[in-house]
Amino acid sequence: MKTQIEHKIREIADVLFRDMEAGRLDAESVGVLAGKTGVIVFCEHFLRAFPDPAKEAVLERFLENYFEQLTSEVGMLTYCGGLTGALEGLRYLGCRRLLEVDCSDVENHYREVLQNFAMQGILSENYDYLHGGLGVVAYYLDDTPFVNRALEALERTAEKTGTAWKWVSSLGTDRGTGYNICLSHGMSSIVSVLSRADGAGIDRARRDRIVTGACEYILSQEIDPQRYGNFFPGQSLENDPEHPVYFSRLGWCYGDLGVAAALWQAGCAAQRPLVREGAGGAARHLPAARACAQRNLRCGSVPRCRERRPHVPLHVRADGRNPLRGNPRLLDRRNPEDGPP
Repeated sequence: MKTQIEHKIREIADVLFRDMEAGRLDAESVGVLAGKTGVIVFCEHFLRAFPDPAKEAVLERFLENYFEQLTSEVGMLTYCGGLTGALEGLRYLGCRRLLEVDCSDVENHYREVLQNFAMQGILSENYDYLHGGLGVVAYYLDDTPFVNRALEALERTAEKTGTAWKWVSSLGTDRGTGYNICLSHGMSSIVSVLSRADGAGIDRARRDRIVTGACEYILSQEIDPQRYGNFFPGQSLENDPEHPVYFSRLGWCYGDLGVAAALWQAGCAAQRPLVREGAGGAARHLPAARACAQRNLRCGSVPRCRERRPHVPLHVRADGRNPLRGNPRLLDRRNPEDGPP
């Protein structure tokens, strides 16, 4: 007997395979979150769990067109809808043995283009993880010279006020620029990506300054969850000091889950256990994540779905190999026994 979740998964798969066969997905971008690569990842997982020769044939034809597009029409370079996300998705499929694919030629061919795009983004107020430079930095974390160039650019463009560092970025269409603390488009992604930068030759002193400064600024935006229903606002309160917006979304994009995940990663990188529980505990990942579970869909800005599961797109490293030494306020945020949100 099918469970409710299996029924929903099969329903989603039926729609995707139907649209693939009808050619309705041909014009989509190649990205992993907003494009064909994300569709392929889902379908490969689905067919591993529920084999279906007819659907496998549909996916095979879809993959032929996908790889032709990937090697002939570059389009966007971003993580969300572009080439960086496609390469990340294909790397994932290969590591999970869901698809036999070797993208090394494509990766090496576009390395310079992608890395130039990342540097230009960071230097022009577009460090955005999903749509700017940091998505590329996350993909090439094993390229030490490139990561060090990105670190230098982030330090150069930071606005430093005491121990807190902040970066200007776009706040969206027709909203100008300002300070964003969220995971998908803001400073939490700086923390999350750089907390994983631990390869040989990395400028650790500079990385530590950036991560600690960013965490200090994010923590300065902490608000009263009893009063506002969330631990952090969706963006910086100083963007509109006269009319600050305390509201944040339910999921990881502009909400507590993303901020909490980034701070948890920084705590893991610091190799320090939780020292005190503290009455507030606002930035610790479990209280923030649990608070999200208690919010309703209307206040969580989820208008067209029955339920949204917590999901964090960035890999959380908990092996303790990163020797980041940060501020005690940051280090107290991680309990290694709890695991990621």
